[in-house]
Amino acid sequence: MSVYEVEEKLKKKGFDIETIGVTVRKLQELHLLDDEKYANNMARSMATLKGYGRYVITRKLQGKGIDRCLVDKAVEKVYEETGEAEFASRLVLKKTKGAQLRFEDKDRIRSEEHTSELQSH
Repeated sequence: MSVYEVEEKLKKKGFDIETIGVTVRKLQELHLLDDEKYANNMARSMATLKGYGRYVITRKLQGKGIDRCLVDKAVEKVYEETGEAEFASRLVLKKTKGAQLRFEDKDRIRSEEHTSELQSH
């Protein structure tokens, strides 16, 4: 979770601002709450596992209250590590695989319909 998300969760549970501040600082001191690491991990996950592009990753991380500077660094790091061409290739494969499956489904359905017609005659 991001600092913002922890703060919001504690607010919803009724904790006062001072307690929230102390709690967040303690979690950061213990290295249990770190927006930079969180942004890096989330950006990598969204790019590699979900196939999200720069814009979507940026919007989702900002929605978690992460500072724009940290978001930009995290997104840049992910694309430097893997390369934009690699992500583009994965996206094309993902999209064409889905299209291929749809064509295979259509062929299967046509075959089943044809078999049904032959059996009914």
